[in-house]
Amino acid sequence: PDFTVPVVRAHVAAGRAAGRYRYEGRAFRVAAAGRPQEFGQIGLESLGEAKILLDTAERSGLPVAVVRAA
Repeated sequence: PDFTVPVVRAHVAAGRAAGRYRYEGRAFRVAAAGRPQEFGQIGLESLGEAKILLDTAERSGLPVAVVRAA
């Protein structure tokens, strides 16, 4: 969820009805012990899509396609 909020905010600010976004980067989270924790995050967001089940099925197959292509 660390990159999801800024992606959604940018989408709304741009006034787009629908959009697909992908991202990869370092994110930070405050751990239970109160110390910041850095981690890598990769994500896909599909906003305003009418075909939610089709989009979910498409995303579910993406990791398989990436591994096969490697």
